[in-house]
Order: sequence, then C-alpha cells, then structure tokens
Amino acid sequence: MRDFRAAYNFALRIVDGPDALPGNPVEAVTFYKERASIKVLMPDDLVGWWKKVQAITNPLRRDMHELGLLSGLRPGTLVGLRREWINLDAKAISIPRMKSGRSFGLPLSERMLAVVRWAMAVGDVLFPGALRLFPSRSTKTFEVIATQVWREKALPSETGHILRHTYPIGFFHIDIAEVPTAEGKLYLFVGIDRTPKSASAQVIVKADRKGSCRTCSTPC
Repeated sequence: MRDFRAAYNFALRIVDGPDALPGNPVEAVTFYKERASIKVLMPDDLVGWWKKVQAITNPLRRDMHELGLLSGLRPGTLVGLRREWINLDAKAISIPRMKSGRSFGLPLSERMLAVVRWAMAVGDVLFPGALRLFPSRSTKTFEVIATQVWREKALPSETGHILRHTYPIGFFHIDIAEVPTAEGKLYLFVGIDRTPKSASAQVIVKADRKGSCRTCSTPC
C-alpha cells in the first residue's frame, strides 16, 4: 500500500490537469512505522534449538534449518535455492537475486557443503528430478514445488536466520571528542555496540579512520 501511495502521488504531480485524477484513495490511511524484528537466538539456546531440529522427521527440513543457521540466509531465499545455482567444486552457491536485488555468492564451509550434498542425495530419492534444493509436494496439485513453509510448530519463529540478529555488526552510536592535554590534543573515541549495548572507548592520537577502527575491539 505504501508503494501504491507513492506511485499515485507521483501520478498526481505529473498529470496534465488537476482534475484528471481524483485524490489519493489511501490518503486517509495511517501508516505506522515498520519495526524490524528483534528476535534473537542466544548461544545458550542453541543446544535446545538443535535438539528440536534433530527431532524433525523430514530429513530435508532438518537440512534446511541447519543450512539456514550456518548461512544466515533469509528463509525465503533459503527455500528458493535451486540446484543449478550450486557449484560443489567451487564450494559456493551463486544466488542471482537477493532481497536487495543484487546477486550474491554464498561460500560453503565443509559442514555446509556436507549438508548440501546430503540434501541433494535425499532429494534425489524423495523427489527425483526436482529443481530445488529443498523441494516439497503441493497438497493440492501434488506437483513438486519449492518448500512453502519454513517454520516448524516446535520452533515458532525460530529460524536459523535470527542468529544474524544475535550478532549484528557495528555500532549504533559513535562519537569522538577532542581532549586537550599538556602534550597536545588527543581524541576520545566512544562507540556503543548494537547488540549487548556495551561501550568501547579509547584515547587516540589521530582522529582518522584507522585510529577509530582500532578501538572497535577495546571494550570498557
């Protein structure tokens, strides 16, 4: 609906006559700010999560969740993986289009490579000729299709993707203050880490990128 509103407003701006189009039909709609998911999967929870995954009876779904955890791929991208994108010799999956619209080459660790090989072997038995890495069968047409559901009843909203939220990279606040000393000017770098909300601080001689970056691994 947001896209429709933007497109309609653009049409209103470029239309020849002011009465050629009625007012925007969604003008009175209140659009609330979208909030990013804050769900995380903490290290202490991984043991229980892993046990639940191993209890899943469908072997392809077990592999799907494990690859999701190891790769950090979004669930929609994960279930849409095609076999033609997989290069076992190069140990990589070439995804032509991500959510961002750009292509992405996913390198495969030895464990990830083993999971992919096993999923392909299982797929050859359960769904011969399937084009997807994690295929399933439509309950309506019985055709072999990409998996449509990536959540499990035993794991509500607990996909491997949320581990990315546990360890996001970077600071949500950075500041540099000039500190006069007897030896001259120094600079106090302060950064607040995005996830644990801990602070990193260090006095640096020169307020350049190299000096600032060195403080990122110096917690208070």
